[in-house]
Amino acid sequence: PVRTDPTTGQGSHDFVNVFDLSYIENTNLVTRRYTALTAQGTYRVGTRVNLGASYTLSRLRGNDDGEDTNSGPLTATFLYYPEYSEPSWDHPEGDLSADQRHNARLWGTIAIPTGSTADQVSISLVEQMQSGTPYGAVAEIALSDADGNPFVQNPGYITPPQTTPYYFTARDAFHTAAMYRTDLSLNYTRRMGPGAHALELFGRFQVFNIFNQFQAFNITAGQINTTVLTAANDPDDFQVFNPFTETPVEGVNWEKGSKFGQPVSSTAYTLPRTFQFSVGVRF
Repeated sequence: PVRTDPTTGQGSHDFVNVFDLSYIENTNLVTRRYTALTAQGTYRVGTRVNLGASYTLSRLRGNDDGEDTNSGPLTATFLYYPEYSEPSWDHPEGDLSADQRHNARLWGTIAIPTGSTADQVSISLVEQMQSGTPYGAVAEIALSDADGNPFVQNPGYITPPQTTPYYFTARDAFHTAAMYRTDLSLNYTRRMGPGAHALELFGRFQVFNIFNQFQAFNITAGQINTTVLTAANDPDDFQVFNPFTETPVEGVNWEKGSKFGQPVSSTAYTLPRTFQFSVGVRF
Protein backbone atom coordinates (compact mmCIF):
# COMPACT_ATOMS: atom_id res chain seq x y z
CA PRO A 1 0.00 0.00 0.00
CA VAL A 2 0.92 3.67 -0.09
CA ARG A 3 1.88 4.99 3.33
CA THR A 4 1.57 8.62 4.38
CA ASP A 5 1.76 9.25 8.13
CA PRO A 6 3.69 11.44 10.60
CA THR A 7 6.78 9.23 10.24
CA THR A 8 7.12 9.74 6.47
CA GLY A 9 7.79 13.47 6.86
CA GLN A 10 7.61 16.20 4.24
CA GLY A 11 9.44 17.01 1.04
CA SER A 12 9.67 19.82 -1.52
CA HIS A 13 10.54 20.48 -5.15
CA ASP A 14 10.57 23.34 -7.64
CA PHE A 15 6.79 23.31 -8.16
CA VAL A 16 5.54 22.75 -4.60
CA ASN A 17 7.30 24.25 -1.60
CA VAL A 18 6.34 21.55 0.91
CA PHE A 19 4.24 18.41 0.63
CA ASP A 20 3.54 15.21 2.58
CA LEU A 21 5.82 12.37 1.54
CA SER A 22 4.37 8.97 0.64
CA TYR A 23 6.04 5.56 0.37
CA ILE A 24 4.87 2.37 -1.31
CA GLU A 25 5.63 -0.65 0.85
CA ASN A 26 4.48 -4.15 1.79
CA THR A 27 2.08 -4.91 4.61
CA ASN A 28 0.08 -7.81 6.04
CA LEU A 29 -2.96 -5.58 6.47
CA VAL A 30 -4.16 -6.36 2.93
CA THR A 31 -6.04 -9.65 2.66
CA ARG A 32 -7.23 -11.51 -0.46
CA ARG A 33 -8.22 -15.17 -0.13
CA TYR A 34 -9.35 -17.24 -3.08
CA THR A 35 -10.64 -20.79 -2.69
CA ALA A 36 -12.16 -22.89 -5.43
CA LEU A 37 -13.35 -26.36 -6.34
CA THR A 38 -13.37 -27.27 -10.05
CA ALA A 39 -14.88 -30.31 -11.74
CA GLN A 40 -14.89 -31.23 -15.42
CA GLY A 41 -16.05 -34.24 -17.36
CA THR A 42 -16.59 -35.41 -20.94
CA TYR A 43 -18.61 -38.26 -22.40
CA ARG A 44 -18.52 -39.73 -25.87
CA VAL A 45 -21.77 -41.04 -27.38
CA GLY A 46 -21.01 -43.36 -30.23
CA THR A 47 -18.50 -42.08 -32.78
CA ARG A 48 -20.04 -38.72 -33.60
CA VAL A 49 -21.26 -37.07 -30.39
CA ASN A 50 -19.11 -35.56 -27.62
CA LEU A 51 -20.65 -34.07 -24.49
CA GLY A 52 -18.92 -32.15 -21.71
CA ALA A 53 -19.45 -30.05 -18.64
CA SER A 54 -17.32 -27.97 -16.28
CA TYR A 55 -18.22 -26.31 -13.00
CA THR A 56 -16.30 -24.07 -10.60
CA LEU A 57 -17.45 -23.22 -7.10
CA SER A 58 -15.27 -20.40 -5.76
CA ARG A 59 -15.04 -17.50 -3.34
CA LEU A 60 -12.82 -14.43 -3.36
CA ARG A 61 -12.84 -12.66 -0.02
CA GLY A 62 -10.74 -9.88 1.49
CA ASN A 63 -10.58 -6.19 2.37
CA ASP A 64 -9.13 -4.71 -0.83
CA ASP A 65 -9.99 -5.29 -4.48
CA GLY A 66 -6.43 -4.42 -5.45
CA GLU A 67 -7.10 -4.08 -9.20
CA ASP A 68 -9.48 -2.84 -11.84
CA THR A 69 -10.01 -3.30 -15.57
CA ASN A 70 -8.51 0.07 -16.52
CA SER A 71 -5.28 0.10 -14.48
CA GLY A 72 -4.65 -3.49 -13.42
CA PRO A 73 -2.92 -3.61 -9.99
CA LEU A 74 -3.70 -0.77 -7.60
CA THR A 75 -1.97 0.35 -4.40
CA ALA A 76 -4.01 -0.04 -1.23
CA THR A 77 -4.74 3.09 0.82
CA PHE A 78 -4.96 1.57 4.30
CA LEU A 79 -1.94 3.56 5.50
CA TYR A 80 -2.71 6.75 3.60
CA TYR A 81 -3.35 9.34 6.33
CA PRO A 82 -4.46 6.48 8.64
CA GLU A 83 -5.72 8.79 11.40
CA TYR A 84 -8.60 9.81 9.13
CA SER A 85 -10.20 6.39 8.68
CA GLU A 86 -11.06 3.14 10.43
CA PRO A 87 -10.89 -0.36 8.92
CA SER A 88 -14.48 -1.24 9.83
CA TRP A 89 -15.92 1.31 7.42
CA ASP A 90 -13.02 2.35 5.15
CA HIS A 91 -11.95 -1.13 4.01
CA PRO A 92 -14.23 -3.76 5.57
CA GLU A 93 -13.74 -7.41 4.79
CA GLY A 94 -16.19 -9.20 2.52
CA ASP A 95 -16.61 -10.80 -0.87
CA LEU A 96 -14.55 -8.77 -3.35
CA SER A 97 -15.91 -7.37 -6.60
CA ALA A 98 -14.31 -10.15 -8.69
CA ASP A 99 -15.97 -12.88 -6.61
CA GLN A 100 -18.11 -15.17 -8.75
CA ARG A 101 -19.55 -18.05 -6.74
CA HIS A 102 -20.75 -20.30 -9.56
CA ASN A 103 -19.38 -20.71 -13.08
CA ALA A 104 -20.62 -23.55 -15.26
CA ARG A 105 -20.44 -24.59 -18.90
CA LEU A 106 -22.20 -27.36 -20.79
CA TRP A 107 -21.20 -28.24 -24.34
CA GLY A 108 -21.82 -30.76 -27.05
CA THR A 109 -20.33 -31.44 -30.48
CA ILE A 110 -21.94 -33.50 -33.23
CA ALA A 111 -19.98 -34.68 -36.28
CA ILE A 112 -22.14 -34.63 -39.44
CA PRO A 113 -21.47 -37.41 -41.94
CA THR A 114 -20.30 -36.08 -45.33
CA GLY A 115 -19.54 -39.23 -47.28
CA SER A 116 -15.97 -38.04 -47.85
CA THR A 117 -12.84 -38.67 -45.80
CA ALA A 118 -11.47 -35.28 -46.87
CA ASP A 119 -14.40 -33.26 -45.55
CA GLN A 120 -15.42 -32.83 -41.91
CA VAL A 121 -18.48 -30.95 -40.66
CA SER A 122 -19.49 -30.47 -37.02
CA ILE A 123 -21.98 -28.48 -34.99
CA SER A 124 -21.16 -27.31 -31.45
CA LEU A 125 -23.41 -25.87 -28.77
CA VAL A 126 -22.19 -24.21 -25.55
CA GLU A 127 -24.31 -23.07 -22.61
CA GLN A 128 -22.66 -20.63 -20.15
CA MET A 129 -23.96 -19.89 -16.64
CA GLN A 130 -22.19 -17.40 -14.34
CA SER A 131 -23.17 -15.95 -10.97
CA GLY A 132 -23.47 -12.22 -10.48
CA THR A 133 -20.73 -10.26 -8.71
CA PRO A 134 -20.99 -8.24 -5.46
CA TYR A 135 -20.84 -4.54 -4.71
CA GLY A 136 -21.65 -2.30 -1.77
CA ALA A 137 -22.93 1.20 -1.03
CA VAL A 138 -19.75 3.25 -0.58
CA ALA A 139 -19.07 6.97 -1.00
CA GLU A 140 -16.83 9.79 0.13
CA ILE A 141 -17.88 11.51 3.36
CA ALA A 142 -16.84 14.85 4.85
CA LEU A 143 -14.23 14.91 7.62
CA SER A 144 -15.44 18.14 9.19
CA ASP A 145 -18.78 19.42 10.50
CA ALA A 146 -21.05 21.95 8.83
CA ASP A 147 -19.02 24.80 10.36
CA GLY A 148 -15.73 23.42 9.02
CA ASN A 149 -14.47 22.03 12.33
CA PRO A 150 -12.42 18.87 11.59
CA PHE A 151 -13.29 15.58 13.26
CA VAL A 152 -9.60 14.65 13.49
CA GLN A 153 -6.85 16.72 15.04
CA ASN A 154 -4.16 17.25 12.41
CA PRO A 155 -0.94 15.57 13.65
CA GLY A 156 1.17 17.81 11.41
CA TYR A 157 0.21 17.09 7.80
CA ILE A 158 0.61 19.74 5.12
CA THR A 159 -2.55 18.69 3.23
CA PRO A 160 -4.74 16.46 5.42
CA PRO A 161 -7.65 14.77 3.59
CA GLN A 162 -11.01 16.53 3.58
CA THR A 163 -13.03 13.42 2.71
CA THR A 164 -12.64 9.66 3.09
CA PRO A 165 -14.43 6.55 1.69
CA TYR A 166 -17.18 5.07 3.87
CA TYR A 167 -19.00 1.77 3.38
CA PHE A 168 -22.62 2.29 4.43
CA THR A 169 -23.39 -1.38 3.79
CA ALA A 170 -21.41 -4.57 3.70
CA ARG A 171 -18.89 -4.72 0.87
CA ASP A 172 -20.96 -7.48 -0.74
CA ALA A 173 -24.47 -6.30 0.17
CA PHE A 174 -25.69 -6.28 -3.46
CA HIS A 175 -25.13 -8.54 -6.47
CA THR A 176 -25.51 -8.15 -10.20
CA ALA A 177 -27.75 -10.57 -12.09
CA ALA A 178 -26.52 -14.00 -13.09
CA MET A 179 -25.53 -14.44 -16.74
CA TYR A 180 -26.91 -17.13 -19.08
CA ARG A 181 -25.81 -17.45 -22.71
CA THR A 182 -26.08 -20.07 -25.46
CA ASP A 183 -23.57 -20.10 -28.33
CA LEU A 184 -23.70 -22.11 -31.57
CA SER A 185 -20.83 -22.96 -33.91
CA LEU A 186 -20.78 -24.63 -37.34
CA ASN A 187 -17.35 -25.90 -38.41
CA TYR A 188 -16.11 -27.19 -41.77
CA THR A 189 -12.66 -28.47 -42.77
CA ARG A 190 -11.35 -29.96 -46.03
CA ARG A 191 -8.00 -31.72 -46.30
CA MET A 192 -6.14 -30.81 -49.49
CA GLY A 193 -3.97 -33.79 -50.43
CA PRO A 194 -2.64 -36.87 -48.64
CA GLY A 195 -0.27 -37.14 -45.68
CA ALA A 196 -0.03 -35.59 -42.24
CA HIS A 197 1.32 -32.29 -43.60
CA ALA A 198 -1.39 -31.64 -46.19
CA LEU A 199 -3.03 -28.22 -46.38
CA GLU A 200 -6.37 -27.91 -44.66
CA LEU A 201 -9.03 -25.39 -45.55
CA PHE A 202 -11.39 -24.42 -42.74
CA GLY A 203 -14.45 -22.28 -42.18
CA ARG A 204 -16.33 -21.44 -39.01
CA PHE A 205 -19.69 -19.75 -38.53
CA GLN A 206 -20.63 -18.76 -34.98
CA VAL A 207 -23.69 -17.28 -33.33
CA PHE A 208 -23.16 -15.95 -29.80
CA ASN A 209 -26.19 -15.69 -27.51
CA ILE A 210 -28.54 -17.26 -30.04
CA PHE A 211 -31.61 -16.71 -27.81
CA ASN A 212 -30.66 -13.03 -27.27
CA GLN A 213 -30.91 -13.30 -23.49
CA PHE A 214 -30.03 -10.16 -21.53
CA GLN A 215 -28.92 -9.78 -17.92
CA ALA A 216 -27.28 -6.77 -16.25
CA PHE A 217 -24.32 -8.71 -14.87
CA ASN A 218 -21.17 -6.71 -15.74
CA ILE A 219 -20.14 -4.27 -12.99
CA THR A 220 -16.53 -3.82 -14.14
CA ALA A 221 -15.39 -0.33 -15.20
CA GLY A 222 -18.48 1.27 -13.69
CA GLN A 223 -21.05 -0.41 -15.92
CA ILE A 224 -23.53 -0.62 -13.01
CA ASN A 225 -24.51 2.60 -11.21
CA THR A 226 -23.26 2.64 -7.60
CA THR A 227 -23.87 6.32 -6.79
CA VAL A 228 -24.37 7.10 -3.10
CA LEU A 229 -25.29 10.61 -1.97
CA THR A 230 -23.79 12.20 1.16
CA ALA A 231 -23.06 15.67 2.50
CA ALA A 232 -19.75 15.49 0.59
CA ASN A 233 -21.47 15.47 -2.80
CA ASP A 234 -24.94 16.81 -1.89
CA PRO A 235 -24.59 19.15 1.12
CA ASP A 236 -28.07 20.66 0.68
CA ASP A 237 -29.95 17.40 1.21
CA PHE A 238 -27.82 15.43 3.68
CA GLN A 239 -26.36 16.07 7.10
CA VAL A 240 -22.72 15.63 8.02
CA PHE A 241 -21.93 12.94 10.60
CA ASN A 242 -18.79 12.12 12.56
CA PRO A 243 -17.76 8.62 11.38
CA PHE A 244 -15.69 8.04 14.52
CA THR A 245 -18.53 8.63 16.97
CA GLU A 246 -21.82 8.38 15.04
CA THR A 247 -23.66 5.77 13.01
CA PRO A 248 -25.03 7.23 9.77
CA VAL A 249 -28.77 7.08 9.15
CA GLU A 250 -30.07 6.34 5.67
CA GLY A 251 -32.17 9.20 4.39
CA VAL A 252 -30.51 11.64 6.80
CA ASN A 253 -26.77 11.21 6.31
CA TRP A 254 -26.75 9.18 3.11
CA GLU A 255 -28.92 7.64 0.44
CA LYS A 256 -28.50 5.44 -2.59
CA GLY A 257 -28.80 7.37 -5.85
CA SER A 258 -32.03 7.13 -7.82
CA LYS A 259 -30.35 4.87 -10.39
CA PHE A 260 -28.32 2.80 -7.94
CA GLY A 261 -27.92 -0.76 -9.22
CA GLN A 262 -29.07 0.11 -12.74
CA PRO A 263 -26.93 -0.32 -15.89
CA VAL A 264 -25.27 2.81 -17.23
CA SER A 265 -24.33 1.48 -20.69
CA SER A 266 -25.02 -1.40 -23.06
CA THR A 267 -21.81 -3.15 -22.00
CA ALA A 268 -23.38 -3.86 -18.61
CA TYR A 269 -25.54 -6.47 -20.32
CA THR A 270 -24.86 -9.88 -21.77
CA LEU A 271 -23.34 -9.78 -25.24
CA PRO A 272 -26.26 -9.38 -27.70
CA ARG A 273 -26.85 -11.91 -30.45
CA THR A 274 -23.68 -11.70 -32.53
CA PHE A 275 -22.69 -13.41 -35.76
CA GLN A 276 -19.08 -14.21 -36.63
CA PHE A 277 -17.52 -15.93 -39.63
CA SER A 278 -13.93 -16.94 -40.28
CA VAL A 279 -12.07 -18.83 -43.02
CA GLY A 280 -8.44 -19.82 -43.38
CA VAL A 281 -5.78 -22.35 -44.26
CA ARG A 282 -3.84 -24.59 -41.88
CA PHE A 283 -0.50 -26.10 -42.86
